[in-house]
Amino acid sequence: MNIAVVFPGQGSQNKDMADSFSDVSSFNDVIDQGSEILNYDVREAIKDEQKVLIEQITICQNEIKELSKLIRKLDIFEIAKKDYIQRLSTSLENDKTIKNMEDSKAG
Repeated sequence: MNIAVVFPGQGSQNKDMADSFSDVSSFNDVIDQGSEILNYDVREAIKDEQKVLIEQITICQNEIKELSKLIRKLDIFEIAKKDYIQRLSTSLENDKTIKNMEDSKAG
């Protein structure tokens, strides 16, 4: 059986938010793995309500949001550019066709 533990978003963290899972071994395994990866004690960070950590998360979330906006703009630019190139190519092909027709009428 798969279980997901989801905590509410930014600004709703509190030092007791993980207490009800403290005796769940799979939860503790994940917290331990996270602590090892992040190189600090996640359990301690939750308990101490480190405002600095929460502020760092906020900064990262804002940067990710801005980066996502930029990526969407770049995607839209690329789509517009491809559309413009396709239209230009079609227009040039049409110009060649018209010129060929004019040349054949004249000749």
